Parts: sequence; structure tokens; C-alpha cells
Amino acid sequence: MTPFNFYRPATLDDAIGVLAQAGSDAKIIAGGQSLLLALKERQKRPSSVISIADVPGLSGATELEDGSRDIGPCTTYAKLAKMTLPGWQSEISSVAGNLADRSVRNMGTIGGAVCEAGIRFDVPTLLSGIEAMFKLTSVQGVRMLSADAFFNASGGTNIAPDEILTGITVPPLPYWSAVAFEKFRFRTFDAAIVTVAGAIALAADGTIERLRLVVGGVAKAPSIATGVTETLKGQNLAALSLAEIAQRVSAEVLPPDKAVTRAQKYQAELTISLATRVLTRLSTGALPA
Repeated sequence: MTPFNFYRPATLDDAIGVLAQAGSDAKIIAGGQSLLLALKERQKRPSSVISIADVPGLSGATELEDGSRDIGPCTTYAKLAKMTLPGWQSEISSVAGNLADRSVRNMGTIGGAVCEAGIRFDVPTLLSGIEAMFKLTSVQGVRMLSADAFFNASGGTNIAPDEILTGITVPPLPYWSAVAFEKFRFRTFDAAIVTVAGAIALAADGTIERLRLVVGGVAKAPSIATGVTETLKGQNLAALSLAEIAQRVSAEVLPPDKAVTRAQKYQAELTISLATRVLTRLSTGALPA
């Protein structure tokens, strides 16, 4: 671990100010589950590390006037897992409670996972699947990014060097009728090899108004199967061949001509299996996994 300046501001304004002065290589830390390991292995060598763990208002979940829910980036997985969230939002708690092991859940934060944007992380896939919004704050002000704009297709995120993630906004309950998330990992504490998130909004007649299917682990950013979902609008999901749809999802996010290694072919098969599970849950109202 190389030497660095460490700051622990007490307010958000102080944190933003310190970050603006610290330089473009400064790093923000909350739980430290990813950054500390990178520092120890010298994968990252920032001149400054700024802790936002003590900044008020960056932890917990608050329902907003429009029914959406703001989740603080410093909220740990353990706290998320214990929250009693209504309707499809409960899938967020379920995913948080099934991450890694207890020590990681107690220290790791949802914001840390989002900003690290690891391709095998559960959180980026889930939040992309439900079309969460991300609040970024700097000395210049505040800007909101959609999940599609937040995650960079080449890997990582589009957070500017002087910005801090200060909120994650989850859509209101009526926005989706059901949400489901599935993953495959070898051991309980392993990162997932493939993750799949799905969200569906039904019209009054029970047909598909909106459908979003996102696959993680197969590319440098969450892969959205837009080509497949666009063709399904206006149809009844329960009446369709879910296995066939899952095969199309796999082919879109990991085309057969590009799935040439054994690992990629394995991921393609896993995507079919997990997407089938997600679609099955969506077709039955996303009952608990």
C-alpha cells in the first residue's frame, strides 16, 4: 500500500470541497470492501482517500413524494436486507441479503458496489434492471443519470472525478408490476458468474407494456436485451415460450459467434437457465426465489 492523504469530512459540503481540491486521482471510500483490497494490492494508488462514512443523510432509505425511494449510497447490504420494502422493491432487500458473506454484508455498501461497477457484482445488474436513477453531486451542482447513462459500456461508470454518488433513486411501485433477480455462483461467498434481472409492467389487459431484461457478467457493463424485449410488447408473457425467449436473450447479449471459449459458452448456457427462471417469476408475479 502506497502512502496517501486521508480525509474524514463531517458534512457533504466538506466532502465535495475536499474532493474538488484533492485532484482527479482521489478516491471516495465508505465501506471499503473493494477499495481497501485494491490499495493493499497496489492496483490503485490515489494521492488522497476521502471517507464519507460519517456524512449525514447518505445512509438509509426514504420514500419521496412521487412514491419513488431514495437509497443512500452508504447503506450497507446488511441494513438493506433488514428493510421491509413494499411490493417488488422487496427484491432489493432479497438481493442484498444474499450477497457474499456476513462480514461483507456488514461493511459493504450499495454505493460502493455501484461505483466499483464490477462485472460480476449483483447490484449493477439489479439497479439497471429496475431503471434506477443515480444522483451525482459536485461543487458544480447536482445531476441525475439513468442506469444506461451511468454505467459505461467500456467498463466502470461515467462519474466525473469531482463528483460523489449521493443517492440512488428506485422507481415508485406502480412503475413495475414485478421484478425478479437470479444469479449463479459456485460457492456462497463467490461473486456470481452470471446475473440476470428482469422487470415487467403490465397493461390493464394483462399484456406487456414494458419489459426489461439485463444480464451481468458477460460484458464490461450490464447488458440490456432490448432487441428481445421490444418484440414482446403487447403480448401475454405467460402464454409465450419462456425458454425460447431466454435463448434469444442469451444470443443477444452473448452472440454465438463471439462465445468461442469454454467459459463464454458456459455463460451463454447459464444465461438461458437464469433468464428462464426470471421470466417464470415475472409471469407469476415474481414470487420469492
